[in-house]
Amino acid sequence: MENLREIFATYPVVAFLVTGEGGRHDPFGRFKNCLLAGSVSGTNLWEVSPCGSYIVGICYEYKDFIERLHSSKPDHFGWPLVQVTEVAFQRVNMPWRPQEKELAPMEWQPALRKEEYLEAIRRILEHLRRGDIYEMNFCMDFVASGVHDPLDVFETMCVRTPAPFSALYKWHHLWLLCSSPERFLCRRGDILVSQPIKGTAPRHEDPKTDRKLATFLARSPKNRRENVMIVDLVRHDLSRVCVPGTVHVSELCGVHSFSHVHQLISTVKGQVRPGISFGDIIHAAFPPGSMTGAPKIKAMELAEMYEPSRRGMYSGCIGYIEGETHLDLNVVIRSLVYNELTGFWSGSVGGAITYWSRPEKEWEECLWKWRGLLSLFGLGNEQGLPLQGRRDAGVV
Repeated sequence: MENLREIFATYPVVAFLVTGEGGRHDPFGRFKNCLLAGSVSGTNLWEVSPCGSYIVGICYEYKDFIERLHSSKPDHFGWPLVQVTEVAFQRVNMPWRPQEKELAPMEWQPALRKEEYLEAIRRILEHLRRGDIYEMNFCMDFVASGVHDPLDVFETMCVRTPAPFSALYKWHHLWLLCSSPERFLCRRGDILVSQPIKGTAPRHEDPKTDRKLATFLARSPKNRRENVMIVDLVRHDLSRVCVPGTVHVSELCGVHSFSHVHQLISTVKGQVRPGISFGDIIHAAFPPGSMTGAPKIKAMELAEMYEPSRRGMYSGCIGYIEGETHLDLNVVIRSLVYNELTGFWSGSVGGAITYWSRPEKEWEECLWKWRGLLSLFGLGNEQGLPLQGRRDAGVV
């Protein structure tokens, strides 16, 4: 741990990409406790050297550059839309055993009161009934203030909510603490893989009840529809950079179990066309389809209309590029953002809204997901969530 602290203190940009427990065996390899650090950052995905290694962080609002959209929400963290940092220090397969820490509670303020959230879902359902969209991922954030060591919080996160694509990322004074179960993009040689998640059910302490919940998720028409719609979107995205006829689904709606939830995960693969760069691949698929909806552009326009806050790194990705044919990026979910200059924290949750969604059930799903983050600070499902929401939604 001391070596880890020394690296974070020495370099302005550091990424610790962690293979947590949970989920099935990944034949493409996970993050493998990879510690990367550097000093020189750029913002151009096409300037990476084929001989180099890079830390890559991308904000959700990079969509505006790709699709000529516009985000009007205030930006109070100030992440660059793209952060590409050449690696000066690297250590792979770093032995690390996180230790749970006792963290002081913080009072989290939601951007929306429950009734405001339900009303937003009702309006989105009107768009679905009109056929404007088939599915939309709706997100909201929570903020709190408090002095916590981000490394201590991340250690506790890895103990309580382990996940295969976890990451602790520092960009100067901004920190991202991520316990993500979802892979956005992986390239190994000429094979490109995406593994979207759609469909969630809570875990239960009783094994029999827990199995029933997993079985219900696997058979749920609503959750399977959510997943299949995003799989179709991802297939389309990958086909833009893959050899025609090679894009296929190797797993559809597989049930994967994590510390607080069961998830439906699908795997889409394709063979990358010759001459395709990492920038081309990311532009073809970003933002992750599981965090937008379908049709993608219209869903993003409506998210901008109804969501209370700018997403920032949430719904974006963090990972690395190595050489000409090695890429691994997660989807930034189950995460916290910390500004060490102001002492403010932010966390977001989201869920897929479809024609079959019911506002109350969507609110409950948000609480399942948020519970895992609240538990880091000794808080339960409802504890620490004031009902009034905050009037300056998005302001931290």
